[in-house]
Amino acid sequence: MGEKLYSRYLLDEYPVMFYSSLAVALGLNEAVLLQRINLWLNCKPHNADGRSWIYNSYKSWQEQLPFFSESTIKRALKNLADKGIIIKGNFNKFKMDRTIWYSIDYNKLDKIIDNLNLPLGQNDTMILGQNDTTNTNVYTMSNKKEKKEKSKTDIDLVIDETNYNDELKEMIYEFIKMRKTIKKPMTTIAVKRLINKLDKLSNNNKEKIQILDKSIFNSWQDIYQLKPEEKQEAKYEHELTYTADDFTPEQYDRLMRREMSKEEMIQILKEKKNV
Repeated sequence: MGEKLYSRYLLDEYPVMFYSSLAVALGLNEAVLLQRINLWLNCKPHNADGRSWIYNSYKSWQEQLPFFSESTIKRALKNLADKGIIIKGNFNKFKMDRTIWYSIDYNKLDKIIDNLNLPLGQNDTMILGQNDTTNTNVYTMSNKKEKKEKSKTDIDLVIDETNYNDELKEMIYEFIKMRKTIKKPMTTIAVKRLINKLDKLSNNNKEKIQILDKSIFNSWQDIYQLKPEEKQEAKYEHELTYTADDFTPEQYDRLMRREMSKEEMIQILKEKKNV
């Protein structure tokens, strides 16, 4: 059976409403949060691996659901994840970003509630109250499974011929994607030259990843040798992790849109973590 993209226990319109059967089965807090997540997921039909995904910081969620504390939201998310209703993913642009993405397993939700034989009718609807229609962060993510199912291109074959690990290969694809974004698409020959230059600049896979990551972050057309101080910084960055909660919503939005320099990002994190 194909993946369900809806559930009769969730609504797709404002104001925020939910079925009492949803609250009975999952808990009031979980029902309110799940209904809101469903609305966010339906803002735009953007999919990754056949699903819509959202990310948000706990602080931003609390601002949009002011009747909940951050700790309440965290507990509700954990409870929903433990039941398998909420699915977690990681589609962040940078490997050090540990921000969690969320989707809903509608099949799992329906199965849990159906097994309880709860009534669902006109008198089952509960209205929590009108709320704002603040957009949460819903981004289009490339479907990696689709890419693997397609016939391999000449560029795929060139990358496959290397002895690079999967992380480094994926970073090359990210560089190619960035080049296309800045309207400087790469040919097969250009990818071969990129790999040759990368091998000349370093024989260390981690450094190669850092070299590519720096060019991707700054939208540079070419790659460059790391400076000694950058190699030390690369070691720090390798150990550094963060989530959306380490930034203000405006800062994280700039980061996701590559409008923040890496230097600014690191400085913000150092100040946040008192490094």
